[in-house]
Amino acid sequence: CVDGWLGNSLFAKTIAGREGGAPPPIDLRIEKAHGQFVRKQIAAGQIKAAHDISDGGLLVAISEMALSGNLGADINLPDSDTVLGWAFGEDQARYLVQVEDAAKFQTLLDENNLQGHQIGTTTDSQILTAGPDVTISIEEIRQSNESKLPDMMA
Repeated sequence: CVDGWLGNSLFAKTIAGREGGAPPPIDLRIEKAHGQFVRKQIAAGQIKAAHDISDGGLLVAISEMALSGNLGADINLPDSDTVLGWAFGEDQARYLVQVEDAAKFQTLLDENNLQGHQIGTTTDSQILTAGPDVTISIEEIRQSNESKLPDMMA
């Protein structure tokens, strides 16, 4: 989904300064199908790591996975006017997965009539890049993440 749902998102609250808004639409059938597929592929060893795309959207999920795995990533931003929705949308039934074989995983998605898109690749660089103008180190993300609570308590 390139558009992304920003209605009642952290992006809307934090960046746009907008409170409220409609939550993303929910289709329980799709939510169940995606969840079951991800669970099955984890059990089969096809998925190395997975994260739901919820609070903060895709880029927050990527950052959290990068911190957890101590890996970097090269992210391919879509060529779209709705890149903010793609990056920060909090749509339902979306998962970020790390796989060993992207082509094989795409075949599994196709066989199960599910949509999925390769959005990038993981790296050992401990740096996240998203296009030519966005680069941040895992250490910068870790420092920001770990300083939040002490800063609030000060």
